[in-house]
Amino acid sequence: MPCTVKQLYAQFQRALLSNNTVSPIVNGYISNITRLKNVSFININDGTTSQPLKLVLKNKPQDALRVGQTVQLESGHIVLTPTRPQPFEISVDSLRLLGNVPDNFPLQQKQLVNLAKIRSKYPLWKFKYNKLAQILRFRSSLELSLANKLDQIGFTKVDAPLLTNNDTEGHNETFKVSAAEWNSKNINLTVSTQLHLEVLAQSLSNVYALSPCFRAEGSDTGRHLAEFWMLELESTNWGHLPQLISGVQDLLIQVVQNIPQNIRDEFKEDIEVQERWGRITNENNWHQVEYRDVIKELQNNKHLFQIAPPTEHTFQTTGISSEHEKWIAEKLFNNGYVFIKNYPKSLKPFYMKPNSDDTVQCFDLIFPQIAEVIGGSVREDLPASLKDLPRDLDWYRELRTVGYRPTGGFGLGLERFIAYLLNIPNVKDTVPFYRVMNSEIVL
Repeated sequence: MPCTVKQLYAQFQRALLSNNTVSPIVNGYISNITRLKNVSFININDGTTSQPLKLVLKNKPQDALRVGQTVQLESGHIVLTPTRPQPFEISVDSLRLLGNVPDNFPLQQKQLVNLAKIRSKYPLWKFKYNKLAQILRFRSSLELSLANKLDQIGFTKVDAPLLTNNDTEGHNETFKVSAAEWNSKNINLTVSTQLHLEVLAQSLSNVYALSPCFRAEGSDTGRHLAEFWMLELESTNWGHLPQLISGVQDLLIQVVQNIPQNIRDEFKEDIEVQERWGRITNENNWHQVEYRDVIKELQNNKHLFQIAPPTEHTFQTTGISSEHEKWIAEKLFNNGYVFIKNYPKSLKPFYMKPNSDDTVQCFDLIFPQIAEVIGGSVREDLPASLKDLPRDLDWYRELRTVGYRPTGGFGLGLERFIAYLLNIPNVKDTVPFYRVMNSEIVL
């Protein structure tokens, strides 16, 4: 069975490779070629790591080899190179061409590749561009780290339906499902798994789901997708806002602290990424602020904004914009991570537990450059307070009538979180095949 490039480097780390060791069979695609008079150096990648495997071909014409071709290293031997950037190379005895490319293959070596261009023009081959492949490997590792951490602290992974008849957020930005059998039943793709998680938390105490969600909002910005993935947690241990906020902060800090070394190595040259990981794991960079106090700060600095912030007379009917949120995190709290809490009830959905005034027990977690990454709340626990819900949600009210335990929870937008951690300007590059409103689906 062929060996991956990542496995071959792991063998080197375990001191299993020595000079003249017979190389295993390796498949990959050519990412770079350097031709000299009597020797050619070829880098191949296979997507398992950002490190290329360097092949040395001596005394053989290599004019037919091109960047992008897929090849199989059939035989060769290891040559240790301790004085060079790569720890070893492979002297090739036999190299077989598996797949050819045309002369105009777009991802040629030394070609400056713009992420927006490669994203839109070359969807079939874009992940052979190392930057995008790195993002997917990071995403895979992050999902695994989140799952491991949640398992350690007692959460059970569950699956919630993607077909539903509720609009959790109440913004009427749902994708409707059209089927003859369901035409009269108002079926849509889910905007959130939260309401179903609330049911499961009553039995399992601590539950989470990592699921695709769908929102038919018109925004086509670097922060929005029509189909995105959300990590949602619900817990009977988070029946009070301070517990919930503490749980969110601890989870994110610990997950970033535990990014595996092999993933850290992939980004060790990216100073901004390293700084972000350092900032997020420093508790001094985490802050909490009341929504009312945010409004005062925005009004005191209203001359800085293109969009006028809410006033003391309009803040209960007009929310703050992403421009305001970014300023709060970047300027007011010096690139910190900010829990804005206790929003007016009139701005939030029906399921949030009210305070004694006109606010609800909730928060939005704001990150620099990204704005909102997480929204969470303590859930309404009184059936009488839910009496005006539509009939489709009778079950949600009934849940509170038999042995109910108060819960709290949150939803984390995975693509926005990744975009922040890796300093990626557009969330379209954090997901393999992006979907946005008013955009043609080509793949």
